[in-house]
Amino acid sequence: MNQATRAFSVCAAATAATLAAPALAGRIVASHDVNTFSSSIASRNEAQLAVNIASYLAGEGGDLLLIESSPHEFRDYSDTVIDALVGAGFSVTVDIWSDGYADRVPSLESFDAVFFGVNYGIDGSELAIPDVEQLHNFVDNGGGAYVFGGNGPNAAAEAEVLNEFLVPYGAKFSAESYDGVWDYEVDSDHEIFAGLQGSTINAGIGNGLIDLDASGGLEIVQYAANGSGVIATLDVPAPGTAAALLGLAAFARRRR
Repeated sequence: MNQATRAFSVCAAATAATLAAPALAGRIVASHDVNTFSSSIASRNEAQLAVNIASYLAGEGGDLLLIESSPHEFRDYSDTVIDALVGAGFSVTVDIWSDGYADRVPSLESFDAVFFGVNYGIDGSELAIPDVEQLHNFVDNGGGAYVFGGNGPNAAAEAEVLNEFLVPYGAKFSAESYDGVWDYEVDSDHEIFAGLQGSTINAGIGNGLIDLDASGGLEIVQYAANGSGVIATLDVPAPGTAAALLGLAAFARRRR
């Protein structure tokens, strides 16, 4: 085997291996409702779900930023949830959006995953994070994001803001009305529901999830009894992965 043939063989093998296991950037979990992890309803099942989601997004023992939409008991993070996360080895920072938020947390780079929704207000029209571009950069470069709807009181305004982040990844929150889902029974085998199959997860009605791209992107992995999507997940491909693969394949063809 001459050097050119050997180079092609190694290149082809590398291409095949990369195609079989494409590089990933970050991960996203979208949930229909803010109340699931709040003081108003969170208990053992919801706490386990929070730990599973954090593990999926940040890996074991990652650094989490939990942004509250409001300190109200329906939109905060329950002590039960926080204690479960800390007990599982995560470092947890809880913050609430305010006018000084950007000064307190100027960058997401020191965290492995962020949980966020809209800043609860009169019309739910403000995202509880400095800007969407920052979120996209964070996820596209390895960060994890848990995004939730259901803050109220305006389903359309809330969905419009959240969808600026979510739509590029292949799903959206419904803007028509809130979904009427107060709880759902887990029948998904996705890893974020490990140990919870057959259990009930509580909610407080939220923005149902809609799949925009059946061939890829965010996948709805759990539906409620009324058919509304309540949880979607995505492993985000690393930026430039497709281009890199095409370039590698082109090089291989030139060596033939």
